[in-house]
Amino acid sequence: MPDHLTSTRPSIIGPASTSGLQRSGSVSFAWDVDPSLAEVLFGPDPRDPDVLPLEQWQKEGVLELVKTGRHRAVYRLELPDDPSGTSLYIKRYRAADWKARWRRLARGATSRREYRGMVAVADLGVPTAQVVAIGGPLWPGHDRDSWLVTVGVPESRPLDELLSDNDPAIGPALRREVVSQVAEILARLHDGGIWHGDLHAGNFLVQSWDGERPRVVLIDLHPLLRHRPTTARRLKGLARLASAFGSSVTPSERWVFLKKYMEASAAVAFDEVTRREWAASWRPMFCRRRERMWRRMDRHWARGNRRLLIADSAEATCRGLVFLGQRQLEHLRDRLAAVPPPDGTGVPLATGRGAVMTSMLRFDRAANGGSARDAWELGHALWRRGLPVARPWLYVETPRHGVLVVPVPDQAVPLAEWPDHESVEREVGILRDRIVRSGVSIDDLGSDQVLVDPENRDRPLLLLPTWTGKPVRTASPKVGPRAAMWLAAVSLAVAGCLSNTRNVAEPPVRHSVQAERFTLLSDVPLKKDHWLIDDLERLERHIVSGLSLPEPSREVVVHVFASRREYESFLASSYPQLPSRRAYFVGTPRRLAVYTFWGDRIQEDLRHEFTHGILHSSLKRVPLWLDEGLAEYFEVVGPKPGGVNTEYSDRLAAAVANGWQPDLERLEQLEHVADMQRVDYEQAWVWVHFLLHGHPRGPEVLRRYLGNLAERPYAGLLGPRIEESIPDADRLLLAYVRKLPTLGHPMVVTPAVGSSAAVSAP
Repeated sequence: MPDHLTSTRPSIIGPASTSGLQRSGSVSFAWDVDPSLAEVLFGPDPRDPDVLPLEQWQKEGVLELVKTGRHRAVYRLELPDDPSGTSLYIKRYRAADWKARWRRLARGATSRREYRGMVAVADLGVPTAQVVAIGGPLWPGHDRDSWLVTVGVPESRPLDELLSDNDPAIGPALRREVVSQVAEILARLHDGGIWHGDLHAGNFLVQSWDGERPRVVLIDLHPLLRHRPTTARRLKGLARLASAFGSSVTPSERWVFLKKYMEASAAVAFDEVTRREWAASWRPMFCRRRERMWRRMDRHWARGNRRLLIADSAEATCRGLVFLGQRQLEHLRDRLAAVPPPDGTGVPLATGRGAVMTSMLRFDRAANGGSARDAWELGHALWRRGLPVARPWLYVETPRHGVLVVPVPDQAVPLAEWPDHESVEREVGILRDRIVRSGVSIDDLGSDQVLVDPENRDRPLLLLPTWTGKPVRTASPKVGPRAAMWLAAVSLAVAGCLSNTRNVAEPPVRHSVQAERFTLLSDVPLKKDHWLIDDLERLERHIVSGLSLPEPSREVVVHVFASRREYESFLASSYPQLPSRRAYFVGTPRRLAVYTFWGDRIQEDLRHEFTHGILHSSLKRVPLWLDEGLAEYFEVVGPKPGGVNTEYSDRLAAAVANGWQPDLERLEQLEHVADMQRVDYEQAWVWVHFLLHGHPRGPEVLRRYLGNLAERPYAGLLGPRIEESIPDADRLLLAYVRKLPTLGHPMVVTPAVGSSAAVSAP
């Protein structure tokens, strides 16, 4: 590959002409191609085809469909034998109806019109993608598909994705810098008389490197229009793009956008009078444009779009966000439709950037008419309007019940349980007013639909979209008296909740379930056939049989509190030396106990701590690192052990790429939980996973060591045994980490040597 394509930072400014491209073909269809890519695109013996070999690339596994529509499809082609990982993006413009065919007959090939627009934009100094091939008729009058091939922008993210990301690394300074660059680009376009007919945040990519200034690149330059840059057109274009940013941009960032545009434009006066006039004119235009955009997006969302997956079946309707993946969505649909868990149960979902624990909200068909589908629509309507809402990730609905899955912070509590409700009284009033002004009813909005997040100082309130949010007229809303009455009712509810709280210094005893190997005491009523009980019983059998442990000699008692507040109060009074965590295993010579609360991640927490209990019930002693490694291994939810903690595998893969080396000798010297850091938990987990699934002799080494610990409390260190049985174990572990399944590569479960299941990477 040529240097200008394989370098890590290629030139992104589009060429001013096709002088660097070689033309072949005729007037009816011609290709202009970078000579270095001719063989990649057409093979060693090109015959001027009018269609690229898409099917062949798909069979080879190097072509991915990025998005498709009636008139355009976009593909990503991974270049063969290119160590830099450079990709080509291929746009195929087609005509889906007679109107589109007439347009390209009259106007010419769409790809060539877009390329001419890219040339004009690049001449204004605006960064855009590098074009390496154009295919299509040279003149109007020909009804043929056309092609545009560009080099992928390295180290980049879409602007809408970056602005909507809650990553703390994306701070206010970076956001303002990116918004300012977008304003500068728009000012250059308008000064040059160019208006984009469909400009939105998805048309921008943000390049970023560590320690360097980010760079905004404009892509998808179709359609472009030529206009005289009047003040009215400028304000209209600004309002359109600002409204297209949606909820991802704060009001202060919108004013930064307007101010930077005026500063960057060579034709706009930047004085106090002009700024006030523009601000007075721009504000109502922006609000009208935003309201129209909301209504259009509501209609667009209801009928489906490229950010939405539909996974309906004969038994259930299902929708989910596209980053969940069709395969995961269908699996969750079948699972939740068959046996819906209790309200508030946590379920881990795999995303493109890590595993996230979410909470399930259950809707049983009742007289109130509430449904998961209504909550799904309400949640996304509120999110599009910039309101702080737990945005639904998926819903499943059957004729009997429905389940809505939303991400909720662990530390968030209902407003009714918040002890200092006066501290958020003002924010609650403002939030209610914003909901009404966005056109959503708050008639039955209750304190259980408002959460308080004490760790989020900027947005302490979070909405659960489970009330009937009927559309309302937004003109002159009068919400002051109603808000006051509602807050008074909330105050009474808070007082009632606090007064009815039992003595939290005692563990739960209200309900009990006696299983074969453990007893569960809970403030939440659970039947013996509850899925959580079944999961713990299966887990106990997997631990004992999978590790060849002797039968547990002591019973494990599991305590489940009804709320996090009661759980933490109990720990503070009974074990004040313990730091705050969601769950604990406490082992003494007389008792093995697990303490947790009914929250979003109860299944994961119970599996982890219950594993500790079974190990200490079967063995004389368990080394700290191995105790935590086995608990991390068995906490991964799945039908059989061996699932991959994708959060750990992702971080370990990144650490290996940065030169990390395993250090089992140090790990074996740790004696206190307070000494273990996150990387120690990750390394402990991967050593256990490697021993059970990464080497033929690994399971026997681990089981024999655990067998010795069942006979006597001190059996030496495991590290020397591993080194003796598996020479060069450190190197093999690093290779194993590189092959572990990640969120981008689904796991494959296959039989393992000496165990019931194993996980391997494709």
